[in-house]
Amino acid sequence: MTDHSRVRSYHAQVVERFITRGTHTHHTYTHHTFVLSPWGPCTVEKKINVDSSVYNEHSIGDIVTVWLRQGGFGIPYYDVE
Repeated sequence: MTDHSRVRSYHAQVVERFITRGTHTHHTYTHHTFVLSPWGPCTVEKKINVDSSVYNEHSIGDIVTVWLRQGGFGIPYYDVE
């Protein structure tokens, strides 16, 4: 199903950033995470996993754009850049 919902953009500040590495059932993983200030419908700080390229591009205190969509089944999803 294709999502044709309207895209909304919000701005948030990077409050914290960290990398988590580990293994799960013999597979290794790396998560790049931002803690963002409240934005749009999110009224509290929120942890969001981001691509490594986005993580490397931003520091604590930077303002990022959060792109929010409603999703094909009404389940919101977002992207950060």
